[in-house]
Amino acid sequence: MIESRVTLEIFEGSLPVPPQPVGSYRPTRIQGSLLYVSNADASTENLPLPQGVVGGGVTTTEAVDHARRCGINLLAAVKSAVGSLRRVEQIVSLKGTICAVPQFTEHDLVLDGCSDLFVQLFGDQGLHTRTVFGVSTLPGNTTVEVEGVFKIRESNA
Repeated sequence: MIESRVTLEIFEGSLPVPPQPVGSYRPTRIQGSLLYVSNADASTENLPLPQGVVGGGVTTTEAVDHARRCGINLLAAVKSAVGSLRRVEQIVSLKGTICAVPQFTEHDLVLDGCSDLFVQLFGDQGLHTRTVFGVSTLPGNTTVEVEGVFKIRESNA
């Protein structure tokens, strides 16, 4: 868990700029105290979009890292929408989608890459409900996408 404002601010300072949506949707939507964040993939400025099928050329270990990168991109979208990760009161829910071979059974381990990051950063406030499932394809032939729901504080207090 991040213990101080300084550490969280350092983490925030390293977040990427969230990509612009490709399609007819919004990347984030605030409804009351809830912030809904559309699917984030594992793309970064320095690394290509991970592509392939988990269990068919992409290992579980690689996919766990991809899910962690999805979590970083979710947090970048949160920061862009509300100005600071300090406004996150609770990670409410995650939904992970894993592009995997039909025989793959470790979807939960893959999504732990994102879940564990949130618990490390936010402690008990990072614990959330979640759903994870496998599909045969994802946009851009990416391996993992994660969307999230976050409870947001009124101010940065």
